[in-house]
Amino acid sequence: MSHAEAPLGLRERKHRRTKAAIQRAAAELTLETGFQGATISRIAARAEISPRTVSGYFAGKDEIFFTDVPDLMGRFSAFMADGQGGAVDRIEQWIAGEADRVRADKAGLDEAERAQEGELRGLIHRAIVSDPELRAKEAQLFESLGAGLAAAFAAEAGLAPTDFGPQLFAATTLGAFGEIRARSMPGQEELGLDDIRVALDFLRAGAATLTAKGGAKAS
Repeated sequence: MSHAEAPLGLRERKHRRTKAAIQRAAAELTLETGFQGATISRIAARAEISPRTVSGYFAGKDEIFFTDVPDLMGRFSAFMADGQGGAVDRIEQWIAGEADRVRADKAGLDEAERAQEGELRGLIHRAIVSDPELRAKEAQLFESLGAGLAAAFAAEAGLAPTDFGPQLFAATTLGAFGEIRARSMPGQEELGLDDIRVALDFLRAGAATLTAKGGAKAS
């Protein structure tokens, strides 16, 4: 077993178990009573910890459901702004980086722990989908990525970010992300690398068409 695959220490395991217990309690309560009904005190009682502990792990209820999203979005924005190649090349680089990050994060987990994390991810997703307020929050978070997508493609195509082509590219990319995310949940048919490549090829073909259309219009 390599150093990267060594089992997690007791402190890290306790931290992950407590965090997971909070997220599970919040998701279950949201499915039962809605996001508004899932108060910090109820979440703490369900997880059998104190409200102060909940607040120590998460700054607010939103963060319980979207704890990793700000960092993920930050990494994505950095790739779109400073990555190599065209817009789709940068998306591909970001996907590869995130895949490596996920593998590294799960390296110290045994098979049962990985299954539990996957089941929890699906539970959180169901809670978000079930609640209008959480759905709106998720849409707001991911729609903010559209500006970076449009800007990256606009620079590549010689267009303005607000032009039709960059806006269509951004909307299509976000739609592809949403479909991939939904199909990566437990109980769905698992997506493979070939499926990801199909999505990237689709985006490349669309980008080429939009670039050609934009160039012809500009000329």
